[in-house]
Amino acid sequence: MNAWDERCISQASLLAHLQAMTSSICSSAASRAPTNHIYYSTTKSLCRTCKRGVDAKIHFVEDGVYFDKFCPEHGAERVLVSS
Repeated sequence: MNAWDERCISQASLLAHLQAMTSSICSSAASRAPTNHIYYSTTKSLCRTCKRGVDAKIHFVEDGVYFDKFCPEHGAERVLVSS
């Protein structure tokens, strides 16, 4: 067996390993229960306590629109912005 054959065998075994991992990941994701929210986008917002500019994720939950924000100093907060 030459170096080319060894390289092809190792590539084939790597490909088989990646396909096995992918099918394992996809099958576990397919069995996961759906969430009760829809992630829409991100925006900028302010921390309620210190008024520092923070990133906010926009989520639609049931009949409301929420900002999920995180301030490094004051932690996470969820704010209803529309109902």
